Amino acid sequence: MQPIQIAGNVICRQRPGTAKGFVFISLEDETGVSNAIVDPDLFERFRLLITEEAFLLIEGEVQNSDNVVLIKTRDIRPLVHERTRRQRVTRFSIRQLREPRPACVATGRSRYHYSPA
Repeated sequence: MQPIQIAGNVICRQRPGTAKGFVFISLEDETGVSNAIVDPDLFERFRLLITEEAFLLIEGEVQNSDNVVLIKTRDIRPLVHERTRRQRVTRFSIRQLREPRPACVATGRSRYHYSPA
């Protein structure tokens, strides 16, 4: 399966004691809320980024189980606000990912872009 990216404002970080170290992150943008799951090893690698950054770009694979759609995280990067330049960002509609047909990709404008550390 092809990796996808989700990006947005972090609205929730959860690390339940019963989840064996897995972390759940919810991101919000103008299209809605996207959810990602981070395995314990990846969380340790990106702990500071996950706990401190307000805006994230997450790359991973779609995991759809009983109409619960999550992104199984492979990589996490910060998003930095830039007022002077606008850049296109690939967006995925969660509603489209829940449908049995392949996910559709839409392109839109965003005020955020990836800034390498």
